[in-house]
Amino acid sequence: MATGEPTLLHLADHEGHVCISDSEEGPFMLTADIDLLSDCETPFDVMRELQDVDVFSTVSAMLKTSRKKSIVHSSLTTLPFSPATLRDCSLWMEHMRHATAGMIALKMPALYPVVKALSLVGLDSVVTKPSSLFTTRPTYYMADHRSVLTEDTMPYPHTDALDFELELCAVIVKEIRDATPEDAAAAIGGFILMNDFSCRDSQLPEMRAGLGIPASKNCGTALAKTVAVGKPGAIPALIESGAVYGQVAVKSGSETRAYSGTSAGMTFSVAETIACISSHSVLREGDVIGLGTIPGCSVLETDRAWLKVGDVVAMETKPCLGSLRNVVGDRVAEVDWRYEPLAKQGTRRHFMALVVIPAIINIILALIAYKVIFG
Repeated sequence: MATGEPTLLHLADHEGHVCISDSEEGPFMLTADIDLLSDCETPFDVMRELQDVDVFSTVSAMLKTSRKKSIVHSSLTTLPFSPATLRDCSLWMEHMRHATAGMIALKMPALYPVVKALSLVGLDSVVTKPSSLFTTRPTYYMADHRSVLTEDTMPYPHTDALDFELELCAVIVKEIRDATPEDAAAAIGGFILMNDFSCRDSQLPEMRAGLGIPASKNCGTALAKTVAVGKPGAIPALIESGAVYGQVAVKSGSETRAYSGTSAGMTFSVAETIACISSHSVLREGDVIGLGTIPGCSVLETDRAWLKVGDVVAMETKPCLGSLRNVVGDRVAEVDWRYEPLAKQGTRRHFMALVVIPAIINIILALIAYKVIFG
């Protein structure tokens, strides 16, 4: 651990038993062998106990000196818990803007040079800026919590544009409804790394339909084998200050591509986000809330070198909040009529409505404002 980084503990599952370490790489100890945690039956019980600063400090100190009942890390092969629900937000403006530009390149390549030209003079936001709702309140979608895997093979879904996304997720350990940000912060037990696999060529048509994005997002979601736990508020502070650095390496044949970014520039804090979600939903133990893609940590917003069968996707963060490694497996089936209608839609008509017309309106308003101010 580098100087100045907060102490982090990592929870995992070993043959149905909760184990803990002061390193994501282990070695791990059974919490049943630790006096302060011996009565805990689930990872959520352990996370609640560790919210006590004295308990956290005592357990952390003990782990640094005792390894007598350790479990090797290689034996950890399952998720630390099964998510009760899975929500995914988008809290970084930079990701949204670059992802919109990437979607233009995918769906309307003739328009992409215009976006690139606007970016050279700092005007690309006229086209790529999301709706005002993005900065008014946190937005999210409900993902399929039963399609979660860990370091398994990801079957190639019905798509020709498979993407990864490096995200961090908050794990809820207390029931809350209509919570204040302070109460929301107290309901967070830990954080887990997520790879949100996405089918980009079907995403825009689904968004346009307005009933969610299941075909593009529920093909598979990978969660790390460990949950990172810090002292109360420590991990949210890291994320919100921009101190978390995400890294992704994609090995494709003999080539390795690297992607990276920091957590700087969130539109809402972690506590504000969870408080807002709780204003219209009861959040309970085991609910997982993704914060969105760390800018730069997806294919769509960078080089659009879509994942292929056999690719290996490895991701991690610094400070270490988890790591993931997934192999892209064979196609689940040949692309057929169920996929093609989605893939072939969402081009000119959709971009006229979603991008071009709003951009023209913004330009007209800017010209009017300029005329009013400068005569």
